[in-house]
Amino acid sequence: VKLGQFLATRPDVVGNDMALDLALLQDKMHTFPKAEAIHAIEASLGRRIDDLYASFGEPVAAASIAQVHSAEVAREGATSRVAVKVIRPGVRQRFF
Repeated sequence: VKLGQFLATRPDVVGNDMALDLALLQDKMHTFPKAEAIHAIEASLGRRIDDLYASFGEPVAAASIAQVHSAEVAREGATSRVAVKVIRPGVRQRFF
């Protein structure tokens, strides 16, 4: 899927007709709830979300495999904005 999504952006490589067909792989997905993302992060990293991030926002983008949340990380008295990519629930099982 990812390769097809990439090739859809390269009609110079695959031709216009193929790029248009591959563009169908780039559909926009609905986001999943923030609570599910937090649960996935906490389960994966074994730490509470509040211990990992100074703030953790709502999803800002979603795709077939994952979605992205904005967050802030606090270090040495300063915060940095980061993007946190969270794998969509159930995706890993489809690949095994």
